Amino acid sequence: MKPLKVLFVEDSNDDAALLLRHLSSEGYNVQSKIVQTAADMKAALDESKWDIILSDYTMPHFTGLDALSVLKQSGQDIPIIIISGAIGEDVAVEAMLEGVNDYLMKGNLTRLAVAIERELENAATRRAQKQAKEFLRRSEGNLSDAQRLAHIGSWETDLVNNQLFWSDEVYRIFGVSKDDFGDTLESFVNFIHPEDRQMVQSAAEAAMAKLAPYSVEHRIILPDGEEKFVCEIGEVIFDEAGKPLRFTGTVQDITERKGQELLLVKLTGQMEQQARVFNTTLSSI
Repeated sequence: MKPLKVLFVEDSNDDAALLLRHLSSEGYNVQSKIVQTAADMKAALDESKWDIILSDYTMPHFTGLDALSVLKQSGQDIPIIIISGAIGEDVAVEAMLEGVNDYLMKGNLTRLAVAIERELENAATRRAQKQAKEFLRRSEGNLSDAQRLAHIGSWETDLVNNQLFWSDEVYRIFGVSKDDFGDTLESFVNFIHPEDRQMVQSAAEAAMAKLAPYSVEHRIILPDGEEKFVCEIGEVIFDEAGKPLRFTGTVQDITERKGQELLLVKLTGQMEQQARVFNTTLSSI
């Protein structure tokens, strides 16, 4: 028999017993509890995990909509089905608009097992989607942290619609916020140092013509006038006809490395100059 944990919101023990017998006849091994007040329902939700809630609609001091409100306040995603002896269709529709998953009449339980299975499956799907979103959120967070620590950002260009997508680290490297960036190729080009624009364009054209991989080091000028060196590596995605569709890649802030290289070149030049002076002095002795 299939295990099923049912929380009954019901003021009639006889009606609850009727539902239990019906569920047993449908092949369920039911663990259940009956609550009749908001306080009892809150305690039941806190003390155990329930697969489904079967609630009467009208009771002396607690209604089906009251039960729905308590469930919402708990933050738990548990299907709730209204089972009433007397409820009009308009009231049932209103209840479902409020968040009730289904409604049945106590005198006709033929749909009960089908409704329960459907709602259990829907709840499982929602949980899986929530877990997937949470995993994606954590993954994106980890990726963002890794990019920030390595000073490497990722980008993608939709060549068909002329749209540019940057990761958070690219915005940090370029010293601009998402709101202030135009998300177009032209917006990106405006950041490139004027003396380097032709070089970057040539590298991109070669990649789109499949002549060479896209790999280029160039300077950018930030909105505050600061100059940086970046290294871009990317690839072009083509359709079956060979038309370029997307351009994806990474950009890394290499300003510090370039500064060290330039310092090394300067020091090397100074050493060579000193060596020439020294050799000239020796030859004149």
